Amino acid sequence: MWRMGGLNGVPGAPMAARRPAGNFLQRFDVAKFDVNKDKKVVRAEITSKLHQRVFDRMAKQFKFDPTKTYTIAALRKAIGQKEIPKPSAPAARSYHRTLRFVASPAVAPGLIIAPSAKRGPVIAINPNAKFTGDLTKKATNRLWKLEDGTPDVPSPLIHNGLVYLCSENGNLSCFDAKTGKQQYQQRTHRMRHRASPVVADGKIYLSARDGKVTVVQAGRTFKIVSQNDVGEALAASPAISNGTIYLRTFDALWAIRAK
Repeated sequence: MWRMGGLNGVPGAPMAARRPAGNFLQRFDVAKFDVNKDKKVVRAEITSKLHQRVFDRMAKQFKFDPTKTYTIAALRKAIGQKEIPKPSAPAARSYHRTLRFVASPAVAPGLIIAPSAKRGPVIAINPNAKFTGDLTKKATNRLWKLEDGTPDVPSPLIHNGLVYLCSENGNLSCFDAKTGKQQYQQRTHRMRHRASPVVADGKIYLSARDGKVTVVQAGRTFKIVSQNDVGEALAASPAISNGTIYLRTFDALWAIRAK
């Protein structure tokens, strides 16, 4: 139907010119930057310009003096997290382990699919059970558990009694929603996938980072219906409304509808 461009940077500029330089900081690990091994960090110990900027931003946000030594426990206290020392831990860290999750849970009547991160487990939870505390160890709360292979960024999809998981490498896995039995695992496109799968009209849409959109027939048997390339980088999940698919690329918003 239409394409509205110029959403990022100067229209027509090369893609590389619109992307921020350097890699994004994934975690701030005390052990990595603690030069004198005192389990504390001062700015002088950090040599990377990128990490210095992150350090300064943290200090400004939580009102710390970046030139002075402070423990990560103080930072955790500032953001409302309790510091619980563990005797076996080699160093304190500035993130809570549960905050590493990126993919969101998927919800359907009588079912919650909770992903984790970094190839960790996926847990199917019964939301109608009475539960408190650790959901991973109580059979009445947990319907089934996939020990590993969680999608790190794309969120799960639940549709017609099936659960679909799209891995970052483009593998699409399908499971029975009640039992967790795997129906298939197949590669859709050999490129990084950050967008979550969506479903419409009995078809699943998967967007790859290089701009290729794969359409898979929903159901227990794997079948690729089509693959289409928009020619622009994609990271956002598609949105579907009134017969129109909306794709937000790095540069533009596309609206696509069948003739």
